[in-house]
Amino acid sequence: MLWVIAFILLMAVTLGFKGLSYRFDNLTSSRKLAKLSSYPLVSVIIPTYKSEKVIGKTLESVMKSDYPNKEVIVVDDSDDGTAAIAKGMGATVLQNNTRQGKGAAINKAAAIANGEYILVLDSDTVMYRNTLSTLMRSYVKYDMEGENVGIVAPMYSASNRKNFIARLSDMEQKLHQSLMKIQMNLGSILSIRGSCMLMSRLSLIHISEPTRPLYISYAVFCLK
Repeated sequence: MLWVIAFILLMAVTLGFKGLSYRFDNLTSSRKLAKLSSYPLVSVIIPTYKSEKVIGKTLESVMKSDYPNKEVIVVDDSDDGTAAIAKGMGATVLQNNTRQGKGAAINKAAAIANGEYILVLDSDTVMYRNTLSTLMRSYVKYDMEGENVGIVAPMYSASNRKNFIARLSDMEQKLHQSLMKIQMNLGSILSIRGSCMLMSRLSLIHISEPTRPLYISYAVFCLK
């Protein structure tokens, strides 16, 4: 009898989650993105560590983006060929002598970034041609509607699902995105993945101390 009750409860929770996720999809699909009348500078920040095998493909996707006004800053914590590849592809490179981590890399790049907006991109994340422009149109749309926008992020999936671990990782990412959709029904997200996220420069500044950069730890972004 207990297993029957447990099964019924599990199905009820699953259907409830599916319903909330479906509701969010319906709400967002009916929302028309804003048309950009101007193209503010976006600083694309890419923290790297031993990324020489993947950084070229990532940078190529950024350079081919249809968003016309952007700069690229790579912060490298390693001593492999990552920095040379990034420089050769036109990115500004900040080299660290020791591994300082993703949070420190973002802050270091943000300190010299010129953009009104900042896109944080993982070194192994490849964007579609319209990813950045779509994120900007979405950000502007929410902002125009008076939303308190913190971070805008795209949907994503693992491109290499040839082995069990990769497929498991892709399933975990899809589960996380579903949980984010459910949270959006409540108007709040507790956490967001850092693989690709767009924010305004103001999002990196303390409200109480407007001139001090907000120090970021990896995977600790929170929205209210």
